Amino acid sequence: MPVFLTDLINPFYQAVGSLAAAAYTRGQLFRTPLGYTRENLELWRPAGTDASQTSAATFRLVPAPGDAFGRALPLHDPRLETNEEFIAIRAKRRPVILLSRAPAPPDVAPVRRGGRVYRRLALVVPVYSLTNRHTGTLKYRPEFVERMQMLEWPEFLYLPPMAGVLPVPSFARVSEL
Repeated sequence: MPVFLTDLINPFYQAVGSLAAAAYTRGQLFRTPLGYTRENLELWRPAGTDASQTSAATFRLVPAPGDAFGRALPLHDPRLETNEEFIAIRAKRRPVILLSRAPAPPDVAPVRRGGRVYRRLALVVPVYSLTNRHTGTLKYRPEFVERMQMLEWPEFLYLPPMAGVLPVPSFARVSEL
């Protein structure tokens, strides 16, 4: 009979006090918007420009064309260099596990018109549901879920449901940090 991680760790989730919640501790669950950056690259391209071809007022959504990130002319309004694109991605709020909170800003003087050194970003692992939210049925084969529960793959971590934490069986996908 297989032994699952959830059989060995009980309780699987632990409430954090108000001080720990404010401190953003590794392993905490949060909800944040995450984009589907690996699906169907689409660009928000100018649908028309002024006579100088440097200002655009209307745009349209297009599948990434062959000249993506290498257009002939830059835009000045809105600002867009020839090696840049406005990317359109779908996103939704989903649970994430905090791996590392945003570091303190480095003690480095900025350079005028230079690159930005500090970005207040935390390292998180996205969490995905294993069941369809409308029907409650598994979105994956039961064998896959069972093997995930036995920690067969290092990039998947099974997360059991618990009221107030995760409403349905889910998994963390470590390969998508």
